[in-house]
Amino acid sequence: MDGQRLNTAQTGEVDLSTIPIEGVERIEIVKGGTSALYGADAVGGVINIITKTRPYHPTAGINANVMQGSFGTSAYEGGGTYATERVFSLLSYKYLHTDGNYFYDSPYGGRIRRENADLTSHSISERARFNWVWTV
Repeated sequence: MDGQRLNTAQTGEVDLSTIPIEGVERIEIVKGGTSALYGADAVGGVINIITKTRPYHPTAGINANVMQGSFGTSAYEGGGTYATERVFSLLSYKYLHTDGNYFYDSPYGGRIRRENADLTSHSISERARFNWVWTV
């Protein structure tokens, strides 16, 4: 994200659902080896997520989303931005819950209920920049 590595050497995985979409300005996809720009491990390509920067004019806003899905899945998101000439702040919160219980056909016959596949996730993201001007 912003040119900094997110994944670890142990697993190489990144949970992209923890990155709030309202904080993303653009996504760059670079195919092929890019070792010169992103380091020795970038042999297969790079996905670079560029986050938003301070807008050119003062602004403030909030947003909220509610989503429902199958298997008892629900998600709630909320966030806000505030920007002035010297301050830029982006705050986001996401709650995700799914029961994960579902029926499936067993290879041995009959329908079985998959239980204890639930998930609850809380994600908070904050980004702030301050420009201090010192006068003498």
